[in-house]
Amino acid sequence: MQGSVMLRGCTTWPWLVLPYGGFMAALLILEGSVQSQEVPQHRPAPKVAIPGNQKPISALVVSPDGQSLISVGNEIVRLWEFKTGKLKSFLKEHDGYVYFTSFTPDGKRFATSSYDTIIVSESATAQQINTVRDKGVAITGLSVGEKFIAIGGIRGTVRLFDAVTWKAITELNDEPDAPRSIKALGLTKNDTRLLVAHSSDVCIWDVQTKKLYARFDVDNKTPNPVTSAAISEDGKIAISAGWAGVVNVYDVDNKKVAAEFMVGDYIYSVALSRDGRTVAAGCRDGWIFAWDLQRRQLLLKVRPSKTGVTAMTFSPDGKTLVTGDEDGAINVWDCPTLPAPPQP
Repeated sequence: MQGSVMLRGCTTWPWLVLPYGGFMAALLILEGSVQSQEVPQHRPAPKVAIPGNQKPISALVVSPDGQSLISVGNEIVRLWEFKTGKLKSFLKEHDGYVYFTSFTPDGKRFATSSYDTIIVSESATAQQINTVRDKGVAITGLSVGEKFIAIGGIRGTVRLFDAVTWKAITELNDEPDAPRSIKALGLTKNDTRLLVAHSSDVCIWDVQTKKLYARFDVDNKTPNPVTSAAISEDGKIAISAGWAGVVNVYDVDNKKVAAEFMVGDYIYSVALSRDGRTVAAGCRDGWIFAWDLQRRQLLLKVRPSKTGVTAMTFSPDGKTLVTGDEDGAINVWDCPTLPAPPQP
């Protein structure tokens, strides 16, 4: 199904099949009218390419100032110059595989987590400043906010800690009697909302009230419907994807599915720009896609290799997409942006 991409909007958007060739005719439906646009198709090259080391990339994150990139995989944490791909620091502080990483909102510190250990380091020096060990509790998610740190576990419970003192504040779990593993966590700006993605649903919590705000059940016809998820900075848009090869887009305020992007193959990773305008997905077969959410238009389609795309993230301005694969390679792509569509 790599010859075309199918897009479906769940309200006014019908099925669209976008063929590929020298040019792609993209059908846009705006305010009930049909317009045809030609979008140039080419084979983009990454503006920064970091060769692989045969170890899968587990997670990627760009610093808030856009100057640094962290990649984690195996037991290694690497800190890179974002614009050049030059290695700044090589850290091997964890005893086991490192799965997650997150910058603090001010970019001064970053956290990394392995199976039961979280290490906090200074961004400028990469020096370790704190270690939190939670023996016997598998960590399946990590998100660092301004006030809180959210940590997920295999039984579906999220624990919130004070970001400064690491004092435990509360636990969140809407179904404590039905344990389910957490696939992704995401705190929004000012820690107002928290995305918690499980294998079969995506939950949005109100952090202030500690109550579930919205829950989106995902089609469970496949063994693992959700493998990756993300939320916009303002908490109004969330996305998830998984084995079915579908990226689901959620309108959080209105508690409904807003759109679907179908690529046809198992999706390993997704990313959402901070402003919620650009959606990206990385597949098991190596294909990378990015779309403009408001216009439902494909922005990027590229396959740098045939290895699965296991991690991705956007730069703070949303104009650059970073991807990592099963072989440990990291690529940095220009991701074109479009003007916002006319307001009704």
